[in-house]
Amino acid sequence: MKIKMAELVEKTGVPKSTILYYIKEGLLPEPERIKQNVCLYDREYVERIKYIKFLQNTYGKSISELKSTVCSHGYDFSHGSDILIEFLEKLSGTPANSTKMTMQELSKELDIEECFIAELVSKKIVIPLSEGMFDEKDAQMILIYSKLIIAGWSIEFFEKYAEISGELAKFTIQKALEMKKKLKENGDINNEVHHLMFEIPISVQPYIINRLGMLEHKRMAEEQRL
Repeated sequence: MKIKMAELVEKTGVPKSTILYYIKEGLLPEPERIKQNVCLYDREYVERIKYIKFLQNTYGKSISELKSTVCSHGYDFSHGSDILIEFLEKLSGTPANSTKMTMQELSKELDIEECFIAELVSKKIVIPLSEGMFDEKDAQMILIYSKLIIAGWSIEFFEKYAEISGELAKFTIQKALEMKKKLKENGDINNEVHHLMFEIPISVQPYIINRLGMLEHKRMAEEQRL
């Protein structure tokens, strides 16, 4: 059932002026115009706006980035956006409503020097989703790094780990885009395919890394007993 602008504003919590701006910028399709100043919007508008808000709040996406993300991925918003948002929250490790802090605020909250946090960021060991802003997951990881480094682990170890992980991330995204293009050309792209692609970084990647780590630990322990 289609709704008018007032109800769209109520359902999304986004002002009319912002919605009109999204339409003007191409983030939302042109609505059905029934009178000169009266338009109708279907459920897809609500879901698209929820998704746009999530990307802005969590990743700090610009309008140009949002255009690429929202308009070109082929996701069918008429079936809802909650599952897509849930997968992205799992991937980022933090919900959209997570508390955001500047480096100064984070330093004070954790009682850790700003220079230490800045070094972790410069070496891509801590990776904020929005430039200059840190969320609860960043804070958690900074505390973990601090304790591990105090215990004797070097920053160089985590820097190398980040370097290897970065190569894996690039490889995964590249192959996912190639697969997506192939499926789109064959007309096989749909929401289920999008959801399955998220299982690679969420489920497949940690499964392989953790299992290989366990087997390597077992192998080395057995060697030490010989």
